[in-house]
Amino acid sequence: MSGNSDPEFWQKARAHLVRYGGAFSPLIAESAAGNFFTDADGRRILDFTSGQMSAILGHSHPEIVEVARKSIGELDHLYSTILSRPVVDLAALLAEVSPGKLDRVLLVSTGGESNEAALRMAKLVTGRHEVVAMSRSWHGVTGGAPGRCSVGQSAVICSTLPSMSVRPNALARKRATGLVNPKPSSQARCISAGARGLRRRK
Repeated sequence: MSGNSDPEFWQKARAHLVRYGGAFSPLIAESAAGNFFTDADGRRILDFTSGQMSAILGHSHPEIVEVARKSIGELDHLYSTILSRPVVDLAALLAEVSPGKLDRVLLVSTGGESNEAALRMAKLVTGRHEVVAMSRSWHGVTGGAPGRCSVGQSAVICSTLPSMSVRPNALARKRATGLVNPKPSSQARCISAGARGLRRRK
């Protein structure tokens, strides 16, 4: 029997995990290094999907592992109002390498949290409340972020909240059909359609 078919593993997964982004892949990841992870059958699989933690530097990057081990042994997690030197040093470094006048940062854990904060800031600064997002996109699983996305047929997961509008994304549609470089006019038509939809809602 394949190690990926471990009945006890899948029974526990079905009993205790909430699925939120599509069906679970029918394999068990046992370890990862660089651009590959290894499943329960010992297969090395090129990883295109793991996101912010490993997409750029790879899994188990030696410098990241060293810093993480050192940090967890000295100072791991604090309440948001309590500052430490690593937090302030990271904020200063990000400000130094960021373009323009982006000299302040908000450190959060996930993309969904960052999108929530960005939306709140945008509403605060502009005084407006309506948001337009492109379809076939993914913005997280927090309260407001899913209202900006539409992944395939996941309309229930990515239903819009009040004051939000999801519009067709020509680029995503072209990519789905194998045409990676759509004409600019296609995207312009989608944006125009979105603008017309917003005018009708007023």
